[in-house]
Amino acid sequence: MSEDGRWRWYRILMLDRMPLQFWREGLGSAPDQPTLLEWVRQSEFKPNPPHTNNPKFAAVLGDPIEHSRTPAEHYEFFRELRHPVLGVRVTREDWADSALGILNDLGLNWAAVTSPLKDLAFQGSITEDPLTQELQTSNTLIWNNEKSVWQGINTDLAGLKFALEKNIPDYPKLNFAIWGGGGTLAMAKNLLPSSTISFSARTGHPKSPIVYPGSPDVVLWAVGRKTFEMAPVLPLASWQPRWVLDLNYSEDSPGLEYAAKFRLNYVGGLDMFKGQAKAQREYWKKF
Repeated sequence: MSEDGRWRWYRILMLDRMPLQFWREGLGSAPDQPTLLEWVRQSEFKPNPPHTNNPKFAAVLGDPIEHSRTPAEHYEFFRELRHPVLGVRVTREDWADSALGILNDLGLNWAAVTSPLKDLAFQGSITEDPLTQELQTSNTLIWNNEKSVWQGINTDLAGLKFALEKNIPDYPKLNFAIWGGGGTLAMAKNLLPSSTISFSARTGHPKSPIVYPGSPDVVLWAVGRKTFEMAPVLPLASWQPRWVLDLNYSEDSPGLEYAAKFRLNYVGGLDMFKGQAKAQREYWKKF
């Protein structure tokens, strides 16, 4: 049991093996209990006969994970394969304590990886993709049973390119400022114009010893709510970018707050998410 529902994925996975189960209609008092929708969907994947080998499953791994749309996004894809897709909260400390190996023993075969684990996912897997090797981060994993190793790729760049081409006309000709970045910084700089300047979200200062020439055309917002609350720094009020392109798609994103405060055109991260998710499925289909 937990206070935040972090073990709900396990109860969903083990639905047919637990002697007593309940589902809940609302928030309830036991957040680890599955919702009715989760219960019904998981019932489709019961092993036949039950209590046999651990069923294979897919999951999104990260921290936080409650806002993730990955289980819903990939549900139909894995439904055709007869495997569930779950949301599993994994911290960096969990990863160091062999969380990925434990999940693999339970049946994890496909993983979408989000912050703050992408560098660890790269280090713990193999890849033949030159771009992924350059970025040193992976957000998509699959278990290679023949080699007994995880192999992966980074699809974030494909997602960002899709979002830019759909929402920001002639983006290669514009001036970009990256606010924050972390693990996405190398990926963004790989695609954006060479004039792009990145800023520390904690201090608001450029990450290189330069003076920024006026207001950017686009602010690429790359700070989540959890990090922002540690140091709630916004770009200069004198900036009047034409767009704020948010890499987050959650409704509590501080990028949305920034755009609303200064009445700026806002593009959420859903298009990037959709683009990279499509690339994930294309990668998984190869195996």
